[in-house]
Amino acid sequence: DGFEVVSLRTWEPNYNIDVIVEAFAAFAKQRPQSQARLHLLGGGLLKDALQAQAAQLGVADRVDFHGRVGDVAMVNAIQRSRVSVSIPTSDATSVSVLESMACGLPIIASDLPANRQWLDQRGGFIVPVRDVGAVTQALLTICDAPAQAREMGAFNHQRIEREASRRGQMD
Repeated sequence: DGFEVVSLRTWEPNYNIDVIVEAFAAFAKQRPQSQARLHLLGGGLLKDALQAQAAQLGVADRVDFHGRVGDVAMVNAIQRSRVSVSIPTSDATSVSVLESMACGLPIIASDLPANRQWLDQRGGFIVPVRDVGAVTQALLTICDAPAQAREMGAFNHQRIEREASRRGQMD
């Protein structure tokens, strides 16, 4: 029933999880009725700092630090969510972005060549690296336009089926 957000990235400096937590807190403040939750998968060295940040921003009760999980738990978290966020400072093609696309989610991704290869405005939002305001605005847009978000997710799912699925690639 609520607006659930997922990030599958490791809690290391390159992946800017602190930016996701800050943007989520700003979003939750602007849309308190959304019953928003943030699911952080991946685990990593920044766990304590991120938990302290969530507490300081007043969203500790809305952020779930799942850590490293198996495939079933990961898919469950993705399928519960309405958007996936992957905003590293640098990256090659991200398996987590492709997995989220395959599960039919719109994506918020950092403006990197690898992300631009897979994403455009039909499937989500490309945001400047470490831009809290842009991530917050993308979350607001996805929350406020659920039909558009579903269309983005469907587009992503179809694109993965066509261009990145094992079945499609084996053909």
